[in-house]
Amino acid sequence: MDSTLSSSKTIHQVLALIAETLSSSSGLLEKKLISSESEQILLGAFRKVTGKNLDRLSFYSQRDGAISSEVLDLALSFAQRRSQGELLQYILGYQFFFEHEYEVSPQVLVPRPETEVLISVAMERLSLIDQSGSFLGFEMGLGSGILSIELLSRFASLRMIATELSQGAIEIAQRNASHILGDGASRLMIHSVGHSMDVCETLISLGVRADFLISNPPYLLHSSEEVEDEVMAHEPHEALFAPEGRPNYFFEKMAHYGKDLLKQGGVLFLELPHERSQDIVKLFKEHGWETQLFRDLTDRDRVCCAQYKGGRI
Repeated sequence: MDSTLSSSKTIHQVLALIAETLSSSSGLLEKKLISSESEQILLGAFRKVTGKNLDRLSFYSQRDGAISSEVLDLALSFAQRRSQGELLQYILGYQFFFEHEYEVSPQVLVPRPETEVLISVAMERLSLIDQSGSFLGFEMGLGSGILSIELLSRFASLRMIATELSQGAIEIAQRNASHILGDGASRLMIHSVGHSMDVCETLISLGVRADFLISNPPYLLHSSEEVEDEVMAHEPHEALFAPEGRPNYFFEKMAHYGKDLLKQGGVLFLELPHERSQDIVKLFKEHGWETQLFRDLTDRDRVCCAQYKGGRI
């Protein structure tokens, strides 16, 4: 038997204890998440204690039925925090996005499935350009680094320059880049911005133009009914919400300044709120951009691809 194991509690007994703790949350019960999150919590606690990152099948096949008291105690601690509304990804410290696992914390947004549409659209379009030489991308609002890092992992000749307001987010993104890209992390350059309203100006001040810009900017309304209580309580508001009274502020900035940031034929890849997608498309068209919308898995407008008239990619 593994020296870290004890016969006091079996896997199924531990899962039952975790589920009992989680069941005090009416939200988790309503969403029918008790079973799946119980397993994630147990796997996460086992990983934290042992340093072994096992998938579900490997975990069940390699265990002899007993769980150490250290894993049990940590799992129940995780479950208690989750039952009180803390986001599971922050408790575990990681989230899988697209092709890689990322470190996350309350300093950054939790990567969401709909953002995979943004990265997929960008990858498809960028695969059509000549990659025999180096090409350059901008990212506005780096966060945990998911967009820049996924692109850098796919395109070996790509360099990315990203802006970020939060120093905590920058540190997390740097660790994610080092872990996922290794030596390739040097192809990501991060610029700290002093104020969230000045992101385009920071990029313009660099005096270089990029082949594309990608961004998942803050776009939620403070009055949005779609924001869940646990998201409101735990995720960074500056990365979620548009400035009060200026719901399309960051899209306005990019529609106005984008042509000064990009080479001829350069493209903007933007995640947007489906409720205001048509207003945002109209905004870009008024500034001389050609646009195309892409839908997410719920069949709602989610990504805008914009190209300034007169060029192509």
